[in-house]
Amino acid sequence: MAKVTIREYEHTTHTARGLVSVGEEPALVIQKTASLPFTSATFNVRTKMIRISTDVAIAFAVGVIPVASSTAPDMSAGQTEYFGVVQSAGHSINVVAT
Repeated sequence: MAKVTIREYEHTTHTARGLVSVGEEPALVIQKTASLPFTSATFNVRTKMIRISTDVAIAFAVGVIPVASSTAPDMSAGQTEYFGVVQSAGHSINVVAT
């Protein structure tokens, strides 16, 4: 059973030394899936960054009508990454197993 989690963030963390490129908790929205392929709900209008974590190898696409394919960005099982997204653009994410 595949486990992919998408967390949406409006803010990134700041320290005395500057910006840290991680989302500031609590997340605006947390979407989880137990099966693939998966297309998320449209991102919150305030979302500027997403965090994707997966326990299986995946490919993903972000957009208004996203379709992940063999040429899409990919992630390995056990990987977690942060990505900036266009705010208020009606985007969602499509995830497929690879």
